[in-house]
Amino acid sequence: MRQRSGPPAPAMGRRPEREYLDSLLGPPPLLEGEDATAYHKLKISIFSAVKPEDAIDEMWVRDILDLLWETTRLRRLKAKLMHVAAHEGLENILRPRVDWASLDHLVE
Repeated sequence: MRQRSGPPAPAMGRRPEREYLDSLLGPPPLLEGEDATAYHKLKISIFSAVKPEDAIDEMWVRDILDLLWETTRLRRLKAKLMHVAAHEGLENILRPRVDWASLDHLVE
């Protein structure tokens, strides 16, 4: 991610550091019912694309990963909320324009 002087860090020594960072940063921010496998696949994909070179890079990548996961979660929840509340919005729009007898039928 950043320009460095000196030799690159050896690839084989990366795993213990990543395990330490994972334990330090805690478990994935998953809510009940969310797919841990999907989170893990996204993590692998992002880490493979960015190729963090040190602990700072890895913490930034983890932050980006978690923010992306949260953003995706919020988009799903927003869509579900809009779907669940659609009848209320429709009722508010139709109430002044339609008589009460047909309003319930239209909203359903």
